[in-house]
Amino acid sequence: LGFTYKVSPAVTIGGTYHSKTSLDDMETSTNGATMVVTDRGGNPTQTVPGKITVRDFQWPETYGLGMAWQATPQLMVAADWKRIGWADVMRNFTMSYSAMGDSVTFSLPQNWDDQDVFSIGLSYKWSDALTLRAGANISDNPIPSSTVHYLFPAIEENHYTVGLGYAFDKSAELNFALSQAAEVKQTSPMGFTVSHSQTSWQLMYSKKF
Repeated sequence: LGFTYKVSPAVTIGGTYHSKTSLDDMETSTNGATMVVTDRGGNPTQTVPGKITVRDFQWPETYGLGMAWQATPQLMVAADWKRIGWADVMRNFTMSYSAMGDSVTFSLPQNWDDQDVFSIGLSYKWSDALTLRAGANISDNPIPSSTVHYLFPAIEENHYTVGLGYAFDKSAELNFALSQAAEVKQTSPMGFTVSHSQTSWQLMYSKKF
């Protein structure tokens, strides 16, 4: 759900709400997974086909507010705040493995915190054809060091973006965006360190008919 409201010719505010999902358990086929049994030295001794079931894995409730300010005919400034409810959906990660008429269930504690995300962006119309863009996405790490795990390295905090758009005419436009997230490291009580960084880009050509 969402809304926008034009407060004045230069200022628009908006809000958004995304409910927690209600997904069924995710599972492979009956023999869609394989468990390897090893001896004490780590040498494989047996391969057991079976089924993996991920129990109650959901996407969190999210809500946010934002505003856009047309500061000048060329410059627009936008700012957003978003709240992500990780604590309700990432308490534990639970899986079951079923094989040969038996099953075992294990759970990895997560205990993630809710996350606040603050974003700001600038769009500057350099000319009738060229628009320049830049932005920053600032947040806190939702994963406690006590439960950080290499299977879930979602420890990124800040993203920085640049981009541009070029309009060839009223019907054709090319847009490019680059996002960079600096490396974040986190060490668990068990002594292993998780590191995570991201670089992504997008190139899009649009044609209106």
